[in-house]
Amino acid sequence: MSVPAITFRLVPKDTDPDLLFRFNKTHGSTPMNFIPDGPVKAHFRKVKTGDTLVWGAFIVNELVGLVSMEAPSPYYLKVGHGGSPQDSATFIHEFVVHPKLRGQRVGQRLLASCVDSDTGIFSVVPHLNEVYTTAHADNMASIMAFIRAG
Repeated sequence: MSVPAITFRLVPKDTDPDLLFRFNKTHGSTPMNFIPDGPVKAHFRKVKTGDTLVWGAFIVNELVGLVSMEAPSPYYLKVGHGGSPQDSATFIHEFVVHPKLRGQRVGQRLLASCVDSDTGIFSVVPHLNEVYTTAHADNMASIMAFIRAG
């Protein structure tokens, strides 16, 4: 099966946070990935302020994948190893690809785009130098996408 032309880009601040939440909840809820409504909705509402940044994968203008992070990350500030200044690290909160496109390296390419030095998080928030995340130990597809994306 050929993968359609997919573009990867930072979503604008005026993107509907409910659209992002619904996509994430619909396609990202699995036995290994519980998505609590309140905190995740609050996370996506921060897109409007720029505190949450979301990179999307799109076929034409249809969202088919997303990665979201906060910079700096409150999660990292609570659990980080303390080796970096508090505002120099971010944490990937949400990562999901439409089920019809899984296994076709869309997630890997999406992750790579959000850490690209010219167009990713490091160009948008230049003082960042670290990106963290967690993945369920049994979710090898997600783990391998993170590893392959760098």
